[in-house]
Amino acid sequence: MTKAQSKAVDDEVKRQILARKEEFYTAIDGAMLWTLRKTLGFGKKRLRRYFFNFIENYFEMCDAYEMTDTFPQRVKLERIGVDLDAWEDEATRMLKEREKQKNGRF
Repeated sequence: MTKAQSKAVDDEVKRQILARKEEFYTAIDGAMLWTLRKTLGFGKKRLRRYFFNFIENYFEMCDAYEMTDTFPQRVKLERIGVDLDAWEDEATRMLKEREKQKNGRF
């Protein structure tokens, strides 16, 4: 493979990763908004307000901390006692348990 071909392959892989990343973000946004709708009764107007406030807050945090590849929000949450890693571990255990029950294994 020539250098040009190798670069073309690398560029294509990066393009596909970026496309999947956008799909992932859209799926997370949808899940987040639906959860707000289901658990807190948010209507279209409040969901839209939350969504755009979320985006604005994200960019403000990145600008304030001059970070785009790390997440200062986690630091802020840790300061109020939110251990996101622990919550994610707990959620993973819950999902595994749910999957066991779904498959009939107790």
